[in-house]
Amino acid sequence: MFSTTTRDRARPFHKPSRLSTLLPSRSSSASPPRGSLSKFPPSRAIVGLRNFGNTCYCNAPLQVLFSCQQFCHHFLSLVHARKQAHPSSPYRGRLLEAWVALLHHIYTPALSSGDGFGDRSQETGDTFADSSSDAGDRLGERLQSSRARQASRKETIRHDNSSLHSRPQGLSLSTGSRDCTDGRQCPGRLLGGDGPVSAPVEAGASQSCLKLLELMRRQHAQFAEFQQCDAHEFLRTFLDGLSAECNEAGWEQSAGVPGRAAGRGCPRLEPHAGGETLEDVRGEDPARTSERFWAANLARERSVVTDLFAGQLATIIECDRCRQRRHRFDSFLDLSLEFPANDLRGVAPSDAPPPGAGGVLLQDMLQHAFGGETSDRQAVDCPFCGVRCTAHIRRCLWRLPPEYLVLHIKRFSWDPRLEDMRRIDTRLKVTQDLDMSPYCRFSEHASVKNAVFRLEGVVSQLGTAYSGHYTALAMTGGGRWTYFSDDYVSACEFSPDPRGVYLLVFRRASNLLS
Repeated sequence: MFSTTTRDRARPFHKPSRLSTLLPSRSSSASPPRGSLSKFPPSRAIVGLRNFGNTCYCNAPLQVLFSCQQFCHHFLSLVHARKQAHPSSPYRGRLLEAWVALLHHIYTPALSSGDGFGDRSQETGDTFADSSSDAGDRLGERLQSSRARQASRKETIRHDNSSLHSRPQGLSLSTGSRDCTDGRQCPGRLLGGDGPVSAPVEAGASQSCLKLLELMRRQHAQFAEFQQCDAHEFLRTFLDGLSAECNEAGWEQSAGVPGRAAGRGCPRLEPHAGGETLEDVRGEDPARTSERFWAANLARERSVVTDLFAGQLATIIECDRCRQRRHRFDSFLDLSLEFPANDLRGVAPSDAPPPGAGGVLLQDMLQHAFGGETSDRQAVDCPFCGVRCTAHIRRCLWRLPPEYLVLHIKRFSWDPRLEDMRRIDTRLKVTQDLDMSPYCRFSEHASVKNAVFRLEGVVSQLGTAYSGHYTALAMTGGGRWTYFSDDYVSACEFSPDPRGVYLLVFRRASNLLS
């Protein structure tokens, strides 16, 4: 099972995350059928996504994922995507199919030329696609219903417009929809040299996004319509779902078997045993222990998601009684970072420092969590002593993701004095380049070499611990930053709101020219 970072919401995940691992180089015979990528541009088009009633928690993370080109190109290259899904996936290939269909709207050359999409159901394998007229009618009905509910809301979240990141006028933070200053609904925009996006282009992308979200709602009740949901939880649940769809572990194609799996039209898969019992070995080299844990994870799950996003965290436990040191290893898809206690500025905006004053560096948060210098003392059961005693516990990163590093900033915590959730408004200073080597001080793994990562996108949260609005900043090609607030899109400088930074996606800098 993928280890889940500690949640900072009162409500836990409905679905536990799974342990994963990186996939070693695979033989071409085991790879799913791929199409040519020559028809897809090297970078995404810039298209807004409509808000269907508090769906900004979905729109903002997806805008950042769209900018993860290597990740997206893998799915665009799939042929008959639904047939490539793992047969035990709860989505039965539908989530993978919906994601590929959505990516075709974002990456298809017709998008950048302003052409309509037509019916791409056969190209993407979208067997559950509706006719364009019916989908358009439902889209309009859903949008009208969303506006009616938004108009009936009695509370509106208000924010100071003096934030370092200027926000577009007319943005309603309580609902996530954007209206023009004269009350008309503003269309999404495509920036750059291609001019405005046509309405069918935005509608097609928004329809595909809504279909994807509805598939997730069937499996995860926490994403029900018009609910205030968490962008980090959505991103993790979505990546977990894709990983389950694309999981290649525990199955192998039967060699020489001409038959097909009933009703699936793909080579028959045979299960095989995997994994091993993980026990502490006195005096074992930590590198060897790491490999044992990594191999056990590999036997349970491996996919394009784990290939690109997975890393490994080491926990070093030193017994105060026998002085024996042991290592525990956990795989991760993202890392959750807490603000150091002495840097919390309180709950209310009035308690926060004035603009330009104070704040915390992202590097300080990483050092606090994974620098290996700060140790906790906890009572543990020592397998060497055979008794329960106190131990010093330190943590560091052992393996870094090969491509994408996702960081989650824990801006919500439980206040025992108030017996309520609170939002942490501490300013966070983010740089576009991040050297991760200082947080891997005990590791000599190859992945910690050339450990500089470059920022690809930021998701910000504006509001309170219980309601608010999510926006995104994403690198959209040519070194340009673009601001996304649902269907409103604008070119911008890199200036994320320091009090709103919530999710960060980095790409390994050494891979940017590959």
